[in-house]
Amino acid sequence: MKKNIKELQEKYKGYWESKNYTQIDSFSLEPNNKGGGKEAILTPAGIHPLVPYLLEKKIFDVDKVFNIQKSFRPGDIKKVKDGYHHSFFHMLGAFTFKNHSRNKLINEMFNFLTRTLNIPLEKLAITVYEGNDDFEFDKESIETWKTLGIKKERIALVDDMLINNIVKNGPIGFGTEFYYWKKNSKVPKIFNPQDNGWLEIGGFTEYMFSNEKDKNGNYKKLKNAKIDSGFGLERLSLLNTGIEDTFLGTYFKPIIEKLEEISSAKFGINDEPTEAMRIIADHIRASVFIINEGIEPKQMKNEFYLRKSINEKEPKSQFDKYLGKEYILDLMIKRILNEGKKLGLKNFIRDLAEVVIKEYPETFSNKEYILEVLRREELKKLLQTDFFYETLGEQDNEINVNY
Repeated sequence: MKKNIKELQEKYKGYWESKNYTQIDSFSLEPNNKGGGKEAILTPAGIHPLVPYLLEKKIFDVDKVFNIQKSFRPGDIKKVKDGYHHSFFHMLGAFTFKNHSRNKLINEMFNFLTRTLNIPLEKLAITVYEGNDDFEFDKESIETWKTLGIKKERIALVDDMLINNIVKNGPIGFGTEFYYWKKNSKVPKIFNPQDNGWLEIGGFTEYMFSNEKDKNGNYKKLKNAKIDSGFGLERLSLLNTGIEDTFLGTYFKPIIEKLEEISSAKFGINDEPTEAMRIIADHIRASVFIINEGIEPKQMKNEFYLRKSINEKEPKSQFDKYLGKEYILDLMIKRILNEGKKLGLKNFIRDLAEVVIKEYPETFSNKEYILEVLRREELKKLLQTDFFYETLGEQDNEINVNY
């Protein structure tokens, strides 16, 4: 596992350094909510810590940077059982702050996929912004993709690629996303983003306009367009492997194998144990990284509101005031135990955490602390008897959370 992880990261590093990008460290999972970006519980993406640079409140000594950012999205907690969503993940980001063009970045990202990673052209598809009353459709990107060999049937126009919500009253840009056909079956001739055979692996946004309009009612162009691009490392690790489920890929397989070893369940045979293993694997890895930041779990008196907030489809939920990193961590540990019970497991969190820590050197120095926190929480929750498990299930049904 370590070899595969290192190889992919080194390829990414080497590629962007060859394009004169400068590597910066991953920012903390603890978000900087004073930087001008949307308030976050934990750092949700590579661009979030860089918002001050996007707004030119801070300036790098260089124009182009890249990193591997630790990221966490509470909204994906309920999705992890599907085989390709993760609450915690690594974002391979590349960012430019001036003197760069969308066309040049498209070429760079395309070459990284097809030449550095040797992804077959026929397995790729693209989404592009379709336009609205204020902005025309992104014709420039479409033409660039065509010149690179992407057929028109593999380019879909979508309405959610106008990016204007990363900062309140901040810059506006067009986005493109890349999709990979993950199934071992024949690739469809026509790209349908709703077909779950297509796996979103990355994308970019070029911020070109301010939120201010000129006297003619048109959005003003920025002096220096900024570009935010990235790939999901965990998803990227599946490419060209023939594996369709990310939980059988490089990053999660050791955890899944450990779960199979300590339980009687086998991954991929029946839906319920397979989904339970995915949830456990995702949550134990996320918990290790969150605790590594010095964050410890805290139990809410009424978890209904926490769960409701996570389940809300609206970008800003009326229950968001109940969200908090300590509560999120507590909820994930409870879910680990609850799903473990379905597999007949007890007193297993420490063993799984050790598997995760072994794979990530950045957690080595805090190993005993991480294990102590997880073991303490497991013992505390087990002492609450089976009422905990029954209540958890009742609340899920009450608010229609399909975890």
